[in-house]
Amino acid sequence: MLRGRPVRAQVALERTAAGKYRTSPATDDVAKVVSPQLADAFGTTSQSFIDTSMSNLLTFFAAHQREVTSTEINGALAVIDGMKPENEVEAMLLAQMVATNETAMRCLAMIGKCDMIAQTEIFGNLATKMLRTFTAQTEALAKLRRKGEQTVKVVHVYPGGQAVVAETINHGGGTNEKAAEQSHEPNVAAAVGPALLGKDPAGNAMPMPGHARPEAVPNPRWREPRRAGR
Repeated sequence: MLRGRPVRAQVALERTAAGKYRTSPATDDVAKVVSPQLADAFGTTSQSFIDTSMSNLLTFFAAHQREVTSTEINGALAVIDGMKPENEVEAMLLAQMVATNETAMRCLAMIGKCDMIAQTEIFGNLATKMLRTFTAQTEALAKLRRKGEQTVKVVHVYPGGQAVVAETINHGGGTNEKAAEQSHEPNVAAAVGPALLGKDPAGNAMPMPGHARPEAVPNPRWREPRRAGR
């Protein structure tokens, strides 16, 4: 597995007598400077990245000023190695997931030790935030491994109630659309009933019965004049 991975660029760092730093090419024999097991676990050929990742894990577990056990470190390595990171970015994300899960579990454990409601709410809120962060990290890892590929289902409805589902696949650049199974539904318009009356497109007036004649509209305010002597 190690030989199949691209060799990462690395240099040797040296400090001069004047107190400045200078670099020189490192050895090309990767097998002599990189642990094959750890390199495969972290998805890298860089010993520097392995050392940095291990240092970050040790710093996290030693945050409470106590001795770090091999069980904790090996458990973290088991998670990272089990997910088989393809590169350094995935390995960093997996290391963050280990720390997030560990923090969430510590907050949940503290809830059972609290005697006051205020403290319980504080650790409960922290645990909720950590668990949500862990879910977001899981989705981010899945998105990285999909490499931006997205699947979108589009439903086209044609006259007569015929629906065609087209699946559009985006591979990060172009799109590929393919028709899926068609579903035939009864005519929705016929089931609802006749359409409502609307404007006559020919511009004809509204029809009238044959015996009817147009009549003037009576004026409701008109009154018959009074005769004299009344």
